[in-house]
This record gives sequence, C-alpha cells and structure tokens, in this order.
Amino acid sequence: LADTSVDYGPFANVSQFRLLDHFYGRSDTHSLDSLDDLISVIQSPGFSPTDLDNFSAKKAEHALDVWMSTSGLFSADDGWHQSSVEIPLPRTYAKYKSEAAAPKFTVPGVVHRRLLPLIKLAVQDPESHLKHIYHWLAHRRYWIPPLSRPEPESESEPEPEPEPSPSSSRSTSSQPNNPSPIRVYTDCYNSDAMLDAEAAIHKKPRAAGDPADLEYAILPLLLWSDATQLSSFGSASLWPIYLYFGSLSKYCRGRPTEFLAHHLAYIPGVSNLRD
Repeated sequence: LADTSVDYGPFANVSQFRLLDHFYGRSDTHSLDSLDDLISVIQSPGFSPTDLDNFSAKKAEHALDVWMSTSGLFSADDGWHQSSVEIPLPRTYAKYKSEAAAPKFTVPGVVHRRLLPLIKLAVQDPESHLKHIYHWLAHRRYWIPPLSRPEPESESEPEPEPEPSPSSSRSTSSQPNNPSPIRVYTDCYNSDAMLDAEAAIHKKPRAAGDPADLEYAILPLLLWSDATQLSSFGSASLWPIYLYFGSLSKYCRGRPTEFLAHHLAYIPGVSNLRD
C-alpha cells in the first residue's frame, strides 16, 4: 500500500498547520498576540465551526452597521432613539402660504436622546463627583483690589509733620485709598442674564404640590454642534450635537478628562442621504 500520511513539518496536525499558514500567508500586519486571540476564540466554550456554515464576513459587517441594540454605544437603555426628521425646503419659482405647506425632505437615521431625561440623569446622579460644585443660585461676583497708599509727590526728604492736636482729625493724605469693588463676570451663574431669569422664575406661581421650602433654580444649557474627525488618517467622522451645563465652571468644562459634554444627537452624513 502507498503511504498516504501527510507531512505537516513541525506541526502536530492539520489545524495547527492551517492556522500558521493563514497567519503568514494572508497579511504581514498580523501579530503573534492576534494569533493567540484567534486561538482563544476557537477554543472558547460554545464555539462550533458548524455555526459558521454559510457565514459571510461582508454580510456580517453590514448587519452590525444597521443593527440597533438595546445595549451598547447607542443603547435604548441609555435613552437613545433613532428617528427621521422632516426639513421644509424652498423650491425654485414656487411660493407657499406657510412653511408647513412647503415640500419636505426626510432625513432618516438621526440618533438622538430626549433632553429632559438626560438632564435628570446627570444632575440627580448620587455618585457624581460634580454634585457639590453645581452653582444653582445666580449671584454677582466682585473683586476688591488691595488697599493702597497715595504715592509721594516728590522723592525729596519730607518735612516733619506737626503733632496733631487731640481735637483734630488725621490728615486724609495719610489714609490708604479704599478702592471700589470691581464686578467680575466669569460664568453664566454670575451674569445679569441668569439673575434676570431667576427673578422671572420667582415671580411665577409655584407648582401645585411643591413644598414651601423647595427652591427653584435655573439650569443654563450650552449647545454646540460641529464635525469631528475620528482619526489622524482617513475620512472617518461624526457630527454630534452636544450639551454642557452652564451651572458648572468653565474651568471644569474646559478639561477634557472631566467628560462633561453630554452627547444629545448625531447628524447623518450627506453621503448617507438619498432623495
């Protein structure tokens, strides 16, 4: 009989041989760590090669792109929703009685969160390290310059001053100048706009059922939206609408490590829109 055995070189079986053949023969960007990760996946409980019958990597990638999970990055559990938005558009040589009568362009796939639940989730978080530094009451802030004495009129040696009589008051020239306080504007909560808004709230009737000692407060909302490049190379990008709370100091909001921007929505790219 002919010898039908196959020589796999230093490898014990065909599985090991094909793994190393894939590693060295398909790409030069693999690492030994990535190969160990692949082996861990194959050896993990519940993994079965028969589950991959008719599997297509291209179809699987598309399924991930269109899948809206109840958990994950845009999870429904975190309040994310996906909706379509209708935008009224002008039309050449046409007039309409109102904006509602104008033709509308539908923008699908707008991922967004509702504003009020987002606010409640942020300001009522008992574990937040920011809960003690919110400025809930509007106020004015002042800086009082240090006391200063008047400058001498000349550098010549001053003449000795006469002894003051008990009934005479001290000369005003020897008194330090008392500078006036200077109003300082740093954030929303020490601005006139917030003071006026707080006064307007206090003039309104209280909500029925609220206890008499429940304080009403203003929460300034700072909204921005701009395109964000996701990588140093390539064209991957997002266009978020994000929110800051003006009741926190700008020195806190300006630190990226504080993660104080609340993502409110994501605008689809133009390439994803179809007429």
